[in-house]
Amino acid sequence: MAIGIFNDFTAFSVIRAKLNSMINIIDGTTQASDIQVPVANVVGAGTAAAADTGTAAGNVPTVAQADGRYSAATHVHGVATAGVAGFMSGADKVKLDGVEAGAQVNVGTDLGTSYSALDVAITSSTGLDASLAKVTATTAGVMAAADKVKLDGVQAGAQVNVGTNLSAGYSNVAVGLGSSTGTGINVVAATNALAGVMTAADKAKLDGIAAGAQVNSSRLVFVTSKASAGIVGDGAAHVILSGALELPSPGWVAVLVTVTQVWPDPVLQPADLTQSWTIVLKVNGTTISSAGGLLPGDTVTLTGGIAIAGGVSTVTLEWIAAATGQTRITVTDRNMVIIGDFT
Repeated sequence: MAIGIFNDFTAFSVIRAKLNSMINIIDGTTQASDIQVPVANVVGAGTAAAADTGTAAGNVPTVAQADGRYSAATHVHGVATAGVAGFMSGADKVKLDGVEAGAQVNVGTDLGTSYSALDVAITSSTGLDASLAKVTATTAGVMAAADKVKLDGVQAGAQVNVGTNLSAGYSNVAVGLGSSTGTGINVVAATNALAGVMTAADKAKLDGIAAGAQVNSSRLVFVTSKASAGIVGDGAAHVILSGALELPSPGWVAVLVTVTQVWPDPVLQPADLTQSWTIVLKVNGTTISSAGGLLPGDTVTLTGGIAIAGGVSTVTLEWIAAATGQTRITVTDRNMVIIGDFT
C-alpha cells in the first residue's frame, strides 16, 4: 500500500475529520445520519429485508445494525409453541418456576385390594397403603361381614317394628282383646279344669258367699255285720256282706271291712285246712280293694274309697274259692262300715 504525504494543511484537516467520523461510527457514538454510506454498499439494499435493518431510503443503519448484531425496533420474534421454537412467554415462565427442580413426569398409580371380615385394605403402587374401616352408627365405612349377614336376614321391604296397642271388649261370658297390628282374640270363661275369665254368673255367685265362709259338708255312715254262715267253694264269687248308702250330691265313699275266724269244718273237710281263698271289696261294681291267697284262720281287713257322682252307692264284699267238692268255709264274723261324704 502506497502512503502519500500531504503538504496541504487544509486537505489534511478534511481527511482527519472524516477518519474521526468513521471511528465514532465504529464505537457507536455517532448515528448513521452523521455519515452517508452509499446504498450500493449495504447488503440487500432496496429489499424488504433491508427495510427491516434500516437500509431503506432515509433510514440508513448503523454499523452494528448492518453487521447483524442488532435488529430494528420494529422487528418481532414469535412465542415458542409445542412445535416451533421461539421466545418464552411470561405465562410459561411462571409455570416453569412452579416446577420443582428435578421433577419427573407423573406415572400412573395402580390400586389393589385385600379383604377381611372387618375392613378392606387398599394398596398403592406409588405410595402409602390405606385401610377402609368398618362403618359405624356415626361414620361411613365398609360393611363388615357380620353386618352383611344381619342385613341378609332382614326381609326385603321390612319396616321398623311399631308398638302394638291392645283394646278390650267385654261380654257376660268372655273378654275380647283387640290388636292394633294384628288379629285379636277372645279370652273365654274359666272352667273347673282350665283358667279363664270369670263370667258374670260366677261373679254373682261369688258375691253371694259371705266373707270367710267355708265349704259345707255332710257325712252319712252305714254299718252292717253278719254272723257265721257256711259257703261252699265252687270257683264262683259269693257275696258274704253288702250295704248301701245314698248321697244327695257328688262326694266320696269310703269302706272298711273286717272278716275274722274263717274256718272249715275240721271233721268233715280236713283237707280244706289248706284251701286258699280271696275276698274282693266293690262299690257299684268297681273293685276298690282285694286280698288273695288267704288260708283258714286268717283275719282280713280291707279299706278303700272312691269318688261318686251322687245317688245310691252299693257296697259288696265277695268271697271266692276254688271248687273242691264238699268244701265249706265258715265265716264266723263279718263287719262293714261305709262312710259317705258330700257337699
